[in-house]
This record gives sequence, structure tokens and C-alpha cells, in this order.
Amino acid sequence: MNSDGGIPKILWGVDGRKEIIKNQNNLLLYTSYGPLTLMQIGKGLKGTYIYGKAEPFNEEMEISFSKLVAWTELLGLDIDYAHTSGHANRDHLKWTLDLIKPRFVLPIHTERADLFEHISDNVCRYKNNVRLKLTKNGPVIID
Repeated sequence: MNSDGGIPKILWGVDGRKEIIKNQNNLLLYTSYGPLTLMQIGKGLKGTYIYGKAEPFNEEMEISFSKLVAWTELLGLDIDYAHTSGHANRDHLKWTLDLIKPRFVLPIHTERADLFEHISDNVCRYKNNVRLKLTKNGPVIID
């Protein structure tokens, strides 16, 4: 406890873990280390872990996210998602495509263009560095 009897702004170590468990109804726990922090605190937490990162878009991120989900389940925490990357997640992309109903979808700036095929029937995919001309009938390779 602080000299004024309040909870310190930063809690860490054995005493910090005890204060977190004891006062968790009054705390918002922030961590950028996810599972590592949860492992160090251990059982006794109640509440929701808010995952505030980009939706996993490659194998390494999917493995890391799976570990985080396993730890939250082991510790009895709920997990919720707050997309914070600045990029649209899969659900938002589907919602947008359903709303706009484009004739063609040309994924760019993505490592997983194949995922667009799960949310639209009008996906046009090309190899990297291919030059395209966009026409009303769809993309056409040039050169």
C-alpha cells in the first residue's frame, strides 16, 4: 500500500501479485506480455482478459494467440477481443463487402489474401509485383 493507504500505481513482484489478487475488483491490469504476466500472477484472478492487438494473420501469431487462450482458460478468465491495429479484422471486412457488394475484390497489403476467398466470391488474386489495369470488367494484367 502507498503511504496514503491506496494501492500503488505499479504493482510487481510477490507483494504486487498479492495486491492484484486481493484488490482485483478495483484494478485494471495492463500488460504487454500476455501469457508471461498471467503465469507470474497465477490462479486467483477473475474477470476478462482483453486482447488488444491485431488479429493473428500468420502461423507464429496464431500459435502465440493459442497459448494466450490456453492460459486464460487455465486461470479461469474470460477473453474478449478489441481490435487495435488500424487494419480491419475478418468480420469487419466481411461486413464491409456485404454492404458494398463490389463486383471484384482485389486484396492488397495482406499476407493472407487467401482468407478473402472465405468472405467473398469475387476475389481476384495475382502474384506480387504484377502490374494491373483496373477495368469495369475486372483487373487485367499489363506488360
